[in-house]
Amino acid sequence: MARSILALFSRSPWGAIQEHMRSVNQCVQLLDPLMDAVMAGNHARTEELAKEISALEHAADEVKNELRDHLPRSIFLPVAREDLLEILSTQDSISDAAEDVGMIVTMRKMEAQNELRDFLDPLVQKTLESVSCYSQVIGEIDRLVDASFVGKEAQRVMDLIRQVSTLEHEADLAQEALSRRLFEIEDLLKPGALFMWIEIIRRLGSVANRAEKAANRLRMFLAT
Repeated sequence: MARSILALFSRSPWGAIQEHMRSVNQCVQLLDPLMDAVMAGNHARTEELAKEISALEHAADEVKNELRDHLPRSIFLPVAREDLLEILSTQDSISDAAEDVGMIVTMRKMEAQNELRDFLDPLVQKTLESVSCYSQVIGEIDRLVDASFVGKEAQRVMDLIRQVSTLEHEADLAQEALSRRLFEIEDLLKPGALFMWIEIIRRLGSVANRAEKAANRLRMFLAT
C-alpha cells in the first residue's frame, strides 16, 4: 500500500485524496441496497450489506492512514500539507457516517415498513447524489490545480460544490418529510422500532451533511 501511495504522489498529491474518495463513495453507494433490504425485512441481506459497508470503510481508512504516514513534508505544488490532511479528514467522516447507518440497522431485526418507503427513497437518493457530486469535485481537483484555479475548470468545480450544497438541502427536506411520516404512524410501531427509525433517519442525514461539510472545506481551500 505504501508504494502505491507514493506512486500516486509522484504524479500529484491529489491522486491519493482521489483514491481515498473513490473508496468512500463505494462505501456510501451501498446504502441504497442496504435500505432496500431493511425495508423488505430481509435480515440476512441487511447483515451482509452492513458487513460490506464496514469492509469498504476499513479500506478507505487504510488509504487514509497510508496517506497520513507517507505524505511528504514538502510538496512542490501550491498545496499545503495541512490543507490536504484537513480535506482528507472531512471526506473520511462521510464513510464513517455510512458505517454508522450499517451498524444501527443491524442492532435489531427491523420489520418491513411499506408506509415509509415513499419517504425514505428520496432521502437515500439525495444522500447518495450529494456524495457522488462531491466525489466529482475531488475527481476534477488536479485539473483545477493545473489550471491555476482559474478559467472554465475553476467555474465547473465551484458549480459542483454549489450543487453539493443544493443536494444536501434537498436531503434535509426529505429527512424532514420522512420524520413527519414516521410520527404519523408511530402508533403502528413498537417503541424499539420507533427509536431505531429515528436513529436511522438521523444517521442517513448525517452522511449528506458531511458531504456538504467536505465540499465547504474544499471551497475555503480554493478561496485562499
